[in-house]
Amino acid sequence: VEGYLAGNCLNSDYRVVMKSIPEVIVASMQVHMDSYEDLFECMPTMGSEMEKAGCECAIPEYCFTIYYDEEYRESDIHAEICEAITEKPEDTELVQFKVLPAVDMVACVLHKGPYYTLPKAYEAIVQFIEESGYEIVGYQRESYIDGIWNKDTEDEWLTEIQFPVRKI
Repeated sequence: VEGYLAGNCLNSDYRVVMKSIPEVIVASMQVHMDSYEDLFECMPTMGSEMEKAGCECAIPEYCFTIYYDEEYRESDIHAEICEAITEKPEDTELVQFKVLPAVDMVACVLHKGPYYTLPKAYEAIVQFIEESGYEIVGYQRESYIDGIWNKDTEDEWLTEIQFPVRKI
């Protein structure tokens, strides 16, 4: 978190940090959702499927969603839910297991609070990318650090937004 405090700041609420993301083995489930709230229904289904396959989650935990739509959408959302695991078992009917390659440069911002306020963080990171001479070169990820599973209130939830970028 210290890197975020010393990172680039375009407004007082969010600080952008540049970093790389290592290669990761994931359990993955493609979803088409009517709304972002559907994630709360999809994730337990994926967890049950992972349990049946005998998956062991990697430490530190890395649970994230990749969004494949070119722009923000309120409905008909295409996404992939991913959870880092220690080894790759056989695919199931609902969950695939694969290796995601490393990403050399990612612009990241931490968002503390409920998911419905995430658009503020997205606005800050996209503004930083555009004004700092970068371009987006892949799909963004939302990494869920703290949430309903380990915090008492939505105000304590912590999400990292990650955009793959390159310098123009």
